[in-house]
Amino acid sequence: MKKIVFALIIVLSVSPLFSGNNIDFSGYYKSFFLVFNPIDNPFEENNSLNGVVSNRKRFDFSFNPSDRFSINISYDLIPKTENKTGLPFATNILNYTNSYRAYDLNKILLPSGYDESSGGNFAVYQNLDRAYLRLRFDFADIYIGRQAVSWGSGKLANPTDIFAPFSFNELDKEERRGVDAIRVRIPVGNLSEIDTGFVFGDKFKLSNSGFFLRSKLFMLNTDLSFMVIGFRNNLLLGVDLTRPIGGAGFWFEGAYVKNNFYNKDQDEFSDNYTRISTGFDYNYKGVYMMIEYHYNGAGSSLPQGYYNLFNTRAYRTNSIFFMGINYVSIMSLYQITGLLSNTNMIIYNMNDKSILLSPKFEYNISENIYLSFGVFISIGKKPSYSSYFIPPAIRSEFGMYPDMFYTSFRVYF
Repeated sequence: MKKIVFALIIVLSVSPLFSGNNIDFSGYYKSFFLVFNPIDNPFEENNSLNGVVSNRKRFDFSFNPSDRFSINISYDLIPKTENKTGLPFATNILNYTNSYRAYDLNKILLPSGYDESSGGNFAVYQNLDRAYLRLRFDFADIYIGRQAVSWGSGKLANPTDIFAPFSFNELDKEERRGVDAIRVRIPVGNLSEIDTGFVFGDKFKLSNSGFFLRSKLFMLNTDLSFMVIGFRNNLLLGVDLTRPIGGAGFWFEGAYVKNNFYNKDQDEFSDNYTRISTGFDYNYKGVYMMIEYHYNGAGSSLPQGYYNLFNTRAYRTNSIFFMGINYVSIMSLYQITGLLSNTNMIIYNMNDKSILLSPKFEYNISENIYLSFGVFISIGKKPSYSSYFIPPAIRSEFGMYPDMFYTSFRVYF
């Protein structure tokens, strides 16, 4: 397996030397530096700052011998230095995991025998993120292999995006994670299409896999989508609508999930639920502003119920990140100068009154080079500890999160 990986690295690295009209090579280098301020725990000896340094080099290769056929490959090398305390947050924030893949390379390339669960200082991760064929016909486009399969208009959360969703605090959201799929997109009119396919889980088992059928229509100045998605024995019925209202943009994305729909075995933690994201955005004198309401019917209205959520089927199989029920998110983006921008986001849990603040500044050093600075500030009741042997009592969602400072450096080629 390692010989295959190193051969792939060599091929992608030398591809620019042979680039021509039919070959395209690109990629980027990203470096993230994160520092966490852990929540005070009276039963832990070390409550000091801890952090993660993660680098990501991505190679994107495409071969287009004709208008009807192309091959696309993307491979990531991710050297990462971390300590055990920061691991759960860093893994979530840096977007390196995926489950809808039939077979995959070993996640950790080096060192041999590295064990994430026991902690460690350094490891080199790898990710074959794209490897698909695209076939173009007059009646349809067909995609076969590892590819991005995603949709949804919500900004904070996407109820219909099941296969590879982003969490609200992920830093690297440039590409959706690749999943193993066969996808067919059939145009049926101006800005309208039928989108259908299968997504394969571990070892092609049906219980780990899914399918989707999505129609997209454009009518009355409105983009309207309806979808049916089956995933891991669950069934999702969804709708997504976007349109302008006055000078503002409006979206509504909703999903109803019937848990355990295909499985006759009873599961006491498989209640059905509804999720909705709806909001407006507006650009006022160069300032982009957005407000969104998110309803998470799978969550709990009380912090005392958050622990029990991890036993439910919705949180085990459906990639839900929020624990409460009602949320409001506000975001602004302002281009301070031609090279410097500022983004601010506030997420408010309306049930437990906790808040997550996330300001960020980004500077365009030169063409294709960017430097960012940001923080996540958690405001809410902190967990209470009664014993070393008893889990802490959760008193708010964002009160459980550590404050975090991060920088990112990105170079595109």
